[in-house]
Amino acid sequence: MDTDIQKLKRNYEATKDSSSMITLYHTLIRIGNLDDAKKLLEDFASNRVLATFHLCKICGITLSDICQYRMWKNLRTKDYLIVCRNSKCLNWIDNHSDTFKEVEWSRGGPGRFILVCGSCPFRENFDCKHPDLTSNGGTGLEVKFDTSLPSININFGTHCKTISNRPAISCIGNKKG
Repeated sequence: MDTDIQKLKRNYEATKDSSSMITLYHTLIRIGNLDDAKKLLEDFASNRVLATFHLCKICGITLSDICQYRMWKNLRTKDYLIVCRNSKCLNWIDNHSDTFKEVEWSRGGPGRFILVCGSCPFRENFDCKHPDLTSNGGTGLEVKFDTSLPSININFGTHCKTISNRPAISCIGNKKG
């Protein structure tokens, strides 16, 4: 008779999807099988075929410098768009300003931090599928922000608001980032 772990492993091997990986990972962690959990993460990461953040979705240009791109959120569909800084592409965005809002580098969120998540093997489209992310049932991922840039404090009468323009520069879930 198959155990629950064997069933979860077979399901993961058959699908190689993030949902089955996360379920199996948390089960392995819960029973203390840390070696198999680590191997599972390595296997999952090595099998991901991901789109790159180094491709303008308007003109199709591929540039090696991520700083040549900006991220935009479609306010209607909630999808994201990576656009190069070419004037024609930015004009297209300007002509659709009622539909798109720029996503600042510090505000992207898991799977959408432009400097960190583009090369991450746990990113699926613009979502983070790392099993340690709290929204995936984990205990959390550490993301570091560039502290060399200042934050701005704005006083709104009775309260202050801190606006950070510090980009995310690394994530413990992405060893490349």
